[in-house]
Amino acid sequence: MLVCRHWFSVIHSECRFWRFISLAWPETKIEEHLTRSRDTGLYLRLNVDEPHLLPKISMIRPHLPRIQHLAVGGDFHDVLTNTTDPDFPSVDEVIDCLLEILKNPLTRLTDLIFRVFQPVASPKLRLPARLDFPSLSTLNLVGCFFRSSLADSLPNSLRNIVIELTELFSDVHDLLRLIIQCPNLESLIFRWLNLKPRHLIQGDDDETASPPAKPVMTPLQILEPWTLSVDDVNVLMENLTFPHLSQLLLRILVTESPSSAVVPRSLIRGMTETQDLVVDLSHSLIKCLYTRLPETKYVLEFTLPAEIPSLHARRIRALTEIARPFKNLRSLHLHARLHSMSSSPPLGVAELFITEAEWLEHLSISGDIVGPALDFLGTTTDTTPCPHLTSLSIDAIDEDFTRAQPLGSDGAGFGSGIGTGHYMWQHRRNMIESCLKHRMAAGLKLSKLKLDSAWMDGDVKRLKRLVDHLDIVNNWKHT
Repeated sequence: MLVCRHWFSVIHSECRFWRFISLAWPETKIEEHLTRSRDTGLYLRLNVDEPHLLPKISMIRPHLPRIQHLAVGGDFHDVLTNTTDPDFPSVDEVIDCLLEILKNPLTRLTDLIFRVFQPVASPKLRLPARLDFPSLSTLNLVGCFFRSSLADSLPNSLRNIVIELTELFSDVHDLLRLIIQCPNLESLIFRWLNLKPRHLIQGDDDETASPPAKPVMTPLQILEPWTLSVDDVNVLMENLTFPHLSQLLLRILVTESPSSAVVPRSLIRGMTETQDLVVDLSHSLIKCLYTRLPETKYVLEFTLPAEIPSLHARRIRALTEIARPFKNLRSLHLHARLHSMSSSPPLGVAELFITEAEWLEHLSISGDIVGPALDFLGTTTDTTPCPHLTSLSIDAIDEDFTRAQPLGSDGAGFGSGIGTGHYMWQHRRNMIESCLKHRMAAGLKLSKLKLDSAWMDGDVKRLKRLVDHLDIVNNWKHT
């Protein structure tokens, strides 16, 4: 009992316990927390779709200089649909109140998190042209307008920036300026952006920033500037050096123009030097994951043109350009997941990546790429692919338990229903045996074959004679 009384006394006297405030609370509770927290920095949470929001913001207004953490959430759609309810303010009123808060010199603010869903028909929150938050460390923005000139007013205390927007009127030079403006920045993440030239918006007269005279060193560890063009990536990588970079994610849209480059020239050297590559592909997206010393993780996502006859040649050229730099691989994992019983893998993907990797020693394949890869590896022409290959792993995905269609390169299936499972297992075993026999005949017997149990059924004695070591595991993958 004495312990309980002691803690009750501590809680009531320790102002740090009272600094957390949500405007969803009743006004009496908000007032109590404001009083008991005294001069401690406030952690404030407000949702734009809460009733009675404006009076509660008025209660907070005298305490704005104390705000240390500000998180704004909610959904403007709910505000738009409550136009007849007097308890809910209009969207314009909410935006005006938020702007009033953001225009104040919040000297204690270290974290600004704005994650509000704004429908197309909703008025947009546009951040002020300048922010006066000298202690800001984390900036997380979703659904608000990001003006390019804002980069000039960001404090050098910033360490983490996450911006997820519908539209960003900016260009790569503004991104460059933002990174240089924040010398302590450790992570910069842009997601789901629609980059548009700044001149498309009225009232934005900013001049395009010029790149620096020489490359600038930055402490960035995580960089994810999605939706940049190949030229933009080149500008970014050629004007900055990242000695501490641990993760780089780029999403590159492959245009329909046959003359435009697909792979940024600034990344080709690193792609050539890497020895370990993971490729995850579908009809519209190729994701390449690789690592460069000293442990920098690169993720390159290439969005391909539509698979229509008129763009077929462009797709093949793009795939070839993506695969060509990875010529010194020792380990390669190819995975395809097409989500369709009637689909076949993008033409030649397995052949392209495997052919370029002349020194390949370890190959792992899974999903819809397995059939074409086995067919290619067992080629009986004068030159057998991958002469240095010693280890082959065939992994399983969810569909390998239920799909009756064999994963051969011709895409022909045996239908579905009772009895198709037997033919599926037989077809898979025949594919593997054929590949191994052809390689053995060429004097290229595999040292190790690793199979998931979802890929094999029944007698595997014949397979054991075709490899030095056969490893069958039961740890199929959920993807």
